[in-house]
Amino acid sequence: MAKWSIFSIVLILQLLLVVMYQDAPFFWDTIQFAGMHGSYFFENGFSFFLPEHLDSGHPPLFGNLLALTWSIFGKTLMVSHFFMLPFLVLNLFLALKIGEYFTPESPWMFMLLMFVCPFYLGHSILVSPDIILVSGFLLCMYAIIKNSRVSALFGAILLCLISMRGFMVASAFLLFILIKNRNNLRAHFKILTPFIIGILLFVLYQIAHYYNAEWVGFHSDSPWQQSFSFPGIKGLVLNTVVFIWRCLDYGVGALLIAFAVLIYNGQRPNRNLFLLFALLISIMFFATVPFTGLMNHRYFLPIILVFLLMFSQLKIFGNTYLPYVMILLLFAGNFLIYPKHIAQGWDSTLAHIHYYDLEKDMHNYIEELGLDRNEIGTAFPLKNERKYMTLVEGENLKYHDYDLSRHQYIVYSNVMNSFSDLELETLFNTWTKKKQLKTAGVEMILFEKK
Repeated sequence: MAKWSIFSIVLILQLLLVVMYQDAPFFWDTIQFAGMHGSYFFENGFSFFLPEHLDSGHPPLFGNLLALTWSIFGKTLMVSHFFMLPFLVLNLFLALKIGEYFTPESPWMFMLLMFVCPFYLGHSILVSPDIILVSGFLLCMYAIIKNSRVSALFGAILLCLISMRGFMVASAFLLFILIKNRNNLRAHFKILTPFIIGILLFVLYQIAHYYNAEWVGFHSDSPWQQSFSFPGIKGLVLNTVVFIWRCLDYGVGALLIAFAVLIYNGQRPNRNLFLLFALLISIMFFATVPFTGLMNHRYFLPIILVFLLMFSQLKIFGNTYLPYVMILLLFAGNFLIYPKHIAQGWDSTLAHIHYYDLEKDMHNYIEELGLDRNEIGTAFPLKNERKYMTLVEGENLKYHDYDLSRHQYIVYSNVMNSFSDLELETLFNTWTKKKQLKTAGVEMILFEKK
């Protein structure tokens, strides 16, 4: 089948997903980055800075762009989801062109692997800055293989102004160019300059941020301060294991096994891709492992994408069904749900799609009962103000952060990673299930204290 036919099919599937979930509330960290940041700029005007309680140190490009879109088309969930479409289309197009360069005999393979990969597909139905990070990443990849200064400039600026992780990815590209062309840097200054510009913009923003807020990255009173604490030696070992697990999760491990077999049989990935892969792993390892709470799956999207590109570049086609088996295994990772005692990255898999209806039904049930919100506790992502999830003005309802000793009711869902094993044992063994909803492995329960 021609590459553009496959591209069209994948594009239609992506469009259908966006249309199907155009009214889906903000979920997981998008409640902050889309709902809260966007609302602040929409209500207070565009700005380089956020108030301290909303500021996590990232350049606020995403919130400003979303607020600008709302000011033109209206502040609704549908507008928010369709705001992501240009980036989603760009990502598929760039993945096809990059795949065409590395595997001209099957240019669609990388695009298809990226699309079905849970890390990407789960975010593709969210209003997520990580989709824009992927756009910047792919633009930079495309710029390097095509020696395009314009693509590099747009890609580097997107990366460096979308998040601190984007800056790290841009730094990996800069190091890649320096190492790869270390014997003739002057000849490659044209492609080097855009990354220097992007990184300088990030540095200038952080300097301005320091003069405005007197901190960079995080501060002692930050709501996210605990995530940046040192975990200790035992924690470092555990985080290293989790780092490896995150990189292999949701079906990627199956591809790694096939990848290892192909390498053992004499095939070799592109050396430049492997260099970029090693740089990204090294940077993300030292940026996440020494800290307590920086192990979200989405942090590792660029690493996964380079691995998928290396995998697609190996000669695995012939007369075998291996490529199609690998695609199906990777796609199946979208429906992997761990037992409730194991935390997982719900925003990085399609498995979370049933949460929306369950949350709506539970909300309506609690409203019908007329329960006092002060007596109800819950956890992230439900504990945020509802107006930042639904964009419905006047919906100022907010659950309190759960306290089993104080609250009469607890709203629990297995998409919440905050409950400890002991707290889950207490809830399921000593509290009453007043209302239980469950669909395809996702559950939501209203517990009442006996």
